[in-house]
Amino acid sequence: MSFLDCPDAWLKSSVLHEFQELDIMYSNHLREVDDKYHDVIRNDECDGWSRENHEKFLTVMDMFSFNGNSNKRNLYMDLLRQLQLPSNLEEHEKRWLARKQCQQLRKAITTDWYRSKKALLLKAQAVFTEACTSHKENTKACLGKELQQMKCNQLYEKVALWREQQLETLHLEKELEDFAKGEADEHRRQEEETRKHLLAAQKEKVQVFRGKKSEEKKRMKEAYDTELASLQDYLSKQAEIDRERVIYRELMQKEKEKHKKQMIENKALEELAKERRLDSIRKQVQVQTEADSLRVQSATAASEARRGVGALDEEPIQKPLFTLYSYTAKQVSADPRLRLEERLREVGLLNSAYGRQAMLQLQLLRKPRPDMKSTFKFSES
Repeated sequence: MSFLDCPDAWLKSSVLHEFQELDIMYSNHLREVDDKYHDVIRNDECDGWSRENHEKFLTVMDMFSFNGNSNKRNLYMDLLRQLQLPSNLEEHEKRWLARKQCQQLRKAITTDWYRSKKALLLKAQAVFTEACTSHKENTKACLGKELQQMKCNQLYEKVALWREQQLETLHLEKELEDFAKGEADEHRRQEEETRKHLLAAQKEKVQVFRGKKSEEKKRMKEAYDTELASLQDYLSKQAEIDRERVIYRELMQKEKEKHKKQMIENKALEELAKERRLDSIRKQVQVQTEADSLRVQSATAASEARRGVGALDEEPIQKPLFTLYSYTAKQVSADPRLRLEERLREVGLLNSAYGRQAMLQLQLLRKPRPDMKSTFKFSES
């Protein structure tokens, strides 16, 4: 106030008193806020949490600070629970909200204090300017002290009126803040009740689901017991049938062994009878010759043929050297199966499925004679 010039000391002291009253009023308001949030202010910012956990908490709260969804508290609380933060999450949230509200109130009070003080200063400057102008005019006009005092009173009344208006404005702002706080508390309470109702509904659904699962397990157990009983009945019947089969097979095996033994005995008797018949036949066809030592020492027809004794002078040129009783090379090479086998072996398909199928589907030039088919059958031992 030293830089403001006012010719009236009483007006100057009155305005200074207004500034003091304004400072006292806002200081008391700040002190009330500090007393109200004393439990929050005396603790540090982390409130017993580690710096890392508190930074995670602040990051999630900043993510949902501009979200206008009515269900945002449930959303960020679910996200915070997934981060595995300490167990006193809701208590930490309440203290953080209280600290934030305290900071907002202090900021709002400080801003109003600065704005009111600036407005009062501007008003004081205007009043002092008007007082100086009036003093100069009164001095020039040689007006008396009463006129100056009257103008000062009028100016003081204006300042007092402005002060009352400021007090009323501050009172209204405080009421609005209290109303907003009440609305926020009511909204938080409603959200908490809604969350409790949702949890109760979810719990009821879980109980219903568990009841259904237990009923289903009970039905499945009854079905399993019924199926087990039927299976045990079937197995007992099957075991009885298997025992009968074992007894029947034992009897059949005994019959088979008895029959086999009888066949062996019959075969032995047949062999004895056969040997007797063969002995009688040998005796009938036995050669009765006399000893001839000269015949043993004389040459045979084969040895004479090798020496050329008794051979013809002119032998046919095309006559084979030996008489063959099998197939010739020409007859063998004329068989299409041999030629197909050679071609398949050349291309590497002889042992493949295609080669076997081709060999099976090949048509012979001549069908085999029926009398060449073997009629021998193996007898059962």
